[in-house]
Amino acid sequence: MNQLLTLLILLVGVATLAESLSTGAPQIVCYAGPDFLQPRHNVEPQSTTPSYKITSTCEITNNTITVTIEMHKKKKEGYRGFLIAGVDNSDRAEMLGTFTPPGTDDEYQVQSCEGADYATHINNSKKKYDLSLNWIVPREAFGKKVCFRTVIVKRKDKWWNMDVVPCCEIPNEISS
Repeated sequence: MNQLLTLLILLVGVATLAESLSTGAPQIVCYAGPDFLQPRHNVEPQSTTPSYKITSTCEITNNTITVTIEMHKKKKEGYRGFLIAGVDNSDRAEMLGTFTPPGTDDEYQVQSCEGADYATHINNSKKKYDLSLNWIVPREAFGKKVCFRTVIVKRKDKWWNMDVVPCCEIPNEISS
């Protein structure tokens, strides 16, 4: 009986973990360490060139940087998940800034972690759309170069770490 109960608890735990990953990156990804901003898929990122190219356009207006992220697909394939966060280019070890909340039709969510945000998918269905996010510049980013670390997941066992290019040069002051 105890073995059956242990097995049941283990299966419930695994099902809960699998469910949470299919609804976006969990908050554990934002804590410092070797797995900072990385999915917990128990496989290493791909070392091959991804079939996705991500570029950004940084437009600064009213204390907000609009980061438009475009997915350029080399093949007609989508992706199932993503994670994006602003980081200081000098060390890339700390998240900066916040994303404005998505609208009701958007296919992403914003998660907060230690004073900063990351954006992630809301489900693991195949996505073939471009993504546009608004990132609010924090005061500590003024005068810095901010890059956006990104993870693109094609399948649970096939994902890439990518930096969105170009990074955004934040002026020392932003006029309102």
